[in-house]
Amino acid sequence: MMVFIFILLIFMIMFLSIAKQRATFANEQSFAQLQIIAQTIASDISIAGQAGNGYTASFLLPAELSYLKYNVSITKFGTVIVSTNPFGHIVQAIAFSGQYNLLSNSSYLVPPSNTYYAIPTYNGTGYLSVQNSQGTICVDYSCPSTSNQISQMILSSQTTGAAQFNGATSYIHFSTLNPSNYLGSETVSAWVNPSTVASRSEILNAYGMYFNLQNNGEVCFYQDGASSSYTCTANTIPTNSWSLVSATYSQSSGLVNLYINGRSIISAAIGTSPTNAAGGSIGECSYCGSGFYYSGLITNVQVYNATLSSNQISALYSGGIAGSPVMTSNVVSWWPLNGNSNDYSGQGNNGAVGGAPITYPSVSQLFATATNSTSNSVTGGLIGFTSSIGTLSGGPSTSNRTNSAGIATAFAVQSAYPGIGTDVATAFNGNYSASNSLVGWWPLNERYGNKAYDISPQSSNNLYYAPGNIFYASWASPRYVTQIINPSSINLNEIYQEGSANPVSYSVWFKTLSILGSYPMIFGDTGGSPRNGYDLYVGGTGSTAPGSLIAQRFAGGSGVAASSTAISQNTWYLAVLTYDGTNMRLYLNGVLQGTIASAGSITVNSIMSLGSLSGYTDYGNFDLADFQAYSTALSAAQVAALYSEGFAGPPVSNTNLIGWWPLNGDT
Repeated sequence: MMVFIFILLIFMIMFLSIAKQRATFANEQSFAQLQIIAQTIASDISIAGQAGNGYTASFLLPAELSYLKYNVSITKFGTVIVSTNPFGHIVQAIAFSGQYNLLSNSSYLVPPSNTYYAIPTYNGTGYLSVQNSQGTICVDYSCPSTSNQISQMILSSQTTGAAQFNGATSYIHFSTLNPSNYLGSETVSAWVNPSTVASRSEILNAYGMYFNLQNNGEVCFYQDGASSSYTCTANTIPTNSWSLVSATYSQSSGLVNLYINGRSIISAAIGTSPTNAAGGSIGECSYCGSGFYYSGLITNVQVYNATLSSNQISALYSGGIAGSPVMTSNVVSWWPLNGNSNDYSGQGNNGAVGGAPITYPSVSQLFATATNSTSNSVTGGLIGFTSSIGTLSGGPSTSNRTNSAGIATAFAVQSAYPGIGTDVATAFNGNYSASNSLVGWWPLNERYGNKAYDISPQSSNNLYYAPGNIFYASWASPRYVTQIINPSSINLNEIYQEGSANPVSYSVWFKTLSILGSYPMIFGDTGGSPRNGYDLYVGGTGSTAPGSLIAQRFAGGSGVAASSTAISQNTWYLAVLTYDGTNMRLYLNGVLQGTIASAGSITVNSIMSLGSLSGYTDYGNFDLADFQAYSTALSAAQVAALYSEGFAGPPVSNTNLIGWWPLNGDT
C-alpha cells in the first residue's frame, strides 16, 4: 500500500512539473504573440499621429491568440495593453504609441478611473480603425465632424498711416483740449508698435490722464486727482510688433481696467475725484518734468468720455488698426495719425508737431479668414504670412493662429519701399498636434521672387531667421504659364503710344518649345504698314541669326536689330527690351546682349500680340509668363532685379508700369 501511494505521489509531481512547464511555455508563447499585437496597434496609432490631420486607416485584428481570446485596452495617453488568461495566469504586453491625445467610444471607458478604453476584438471579424482629427487620434471611433482643417481662406487688408517717433525729440502737442473740464468716466485706446521701451515711454497725456509703457513693456495708467500711483499690467507688450492697448476708468466706482489686444489684464480701484490738466501730448509728457519720449509707431488714438465695456474694447481690437470709434456719441478726441495730427472727433483737438519732424509710414493689417469644409470658422489654425514689400512684424515673414472667429492677422509696415506689394497667407494643414513644435516651415509658394521664407512660429520670434532660413536659389514657384502653339496668339490691343522718341520697356519670360519658319514671334506690334514698333523673336532657319534671340525696332519702315547668344529649347529665359529715346537694348537673363542706336520716329501704333505678329504668319511655339510693359527705359540694375525675382515676380516698383499680364491661368 505504501509503495502504491509513493508511486502515485511521483506521478503527481511529474504531472505538476509537466503542467507547469506547459503553462510556462504557453505564457511565453502568449506574451510573444501579445507583444506583436500590441506593437502593431501602437505602430498604427503612431503612424496616424505622424501622418497629420485627415488621416484614416483600419486593419484586421487576429481572431484569437492560439486558442485563447485576448483583450485590448488603450489609455487616453496612447499606451496599448493587450492581455489574455491562459491556465488562470494573466499575461499582458504593453506598447507605447507616442501619441498623447486619444479618443474612443465613451461606452468603452472602464470605470472608476475612466482613463482607458476596453476595445472590442469581435473574435475574428474586427477591424480596428484609426483617424487623425487635428492631432486627436480616434481609435475604433469616428472623430467629431467639426474638423479644424482649413479648406478655404480669404485674405483681406486695411491700410492706414502711423506716426513715427524718434524717442528723443519728436512729439505731438495740444495747447488746449475740448472739452476743457475733466472727463469723469473715460476710455483711452491706441495701437502701438514700440521699437524700444525705457523706464517710461509716454503714449498719451491728456484730460489729466497719463497713459504709457513702463519697465520694458508694462501698460500703465494714472489719473490726476484719483490715482495715488500708477496701475500697471504685469504682462508686457513686445517691441517691434503691433498691440492695441486700452484703459477704462469709471468715476462712480473708481475702477481702472487695462486691456491688451482686447483682453482684460488687470482691474484696480483708485479714487473717484479726478482732476483735469490743460493741454496734452502724444509721444512725450510735457508736464512731467522729463520728456519720457516714446520710440516707435503710434496710430489710431481714441479718447471717450465714457467707460467702454469689455465687449466694446474687444470690438475695437476686432475692428483692426484702421477701425473707427465704437461709440461715436462719446468720442472727445480721435487722432488716426494717418498722415497728420488732426482730430477727427469733431471737437477740433488738432495737434501740432513739436521737436523733430514726424513721418507717417503706411501700415497694413492683413486678415486671413479661415473656414473648414462645412464653412465653419477654424479656431487655432496656424497661418503664415509673407510680403514682397515692407516689413512684417517679426521680419519678412511671420505667423499667427486664428481666433474664435477664424481670423489670423499680421501687420506690414511700408516705408522705404514704394509701390504695390504682394502679400501671401498660407495655412498649415499638416500634423496639427505637432504645429507648436515647428522650427522651420518653407511652403515655397510665395509666388514672387527667389526667396523662400521660413514662416514657422519660431521664425517670427527671430530664433531661426537669416541667413539659415532664407534661401537665395533658383525659384520654381508653383504657378500656371501660358502655352502658345501655332497658330494661336494673344492680342493685347494697342497698349502704348510709342511715338517718335518715347521711352519704353518690355519684359517677358519665355521657353522655346520648337522653332517654326524664319521668325517665330514671342511678341510684336510692328504689324502695320509701313512697319513701326518693336518685336522679339527667336531666329528661324531663314533669319540672319538662326537660334538666337532677336529684338527689332522699326521706325517709319526702317528697322534695326540687336541679337543675343543662342537660345536652347525647353529652357526658361527672361528677355527685356528697352528704348531710352536714342538706343535700344536687349537683355537676356539680366545681362546686356546688345545696344543699337535708333532715332527714327514711330508713326504708326499697332496691336501688341503675344505668339504672333498682327498681319503676318510668324507664329511661335512657346511657354510665356509675366509679360510687362513700362513707359520708361529700365536701368541695367532694374533688369537684373527682375531676373533675380524670378518668373513669378512682381513688376519693378514705382517705374511707370503700363501693362502687366502674369499669364497665370488667364490673359
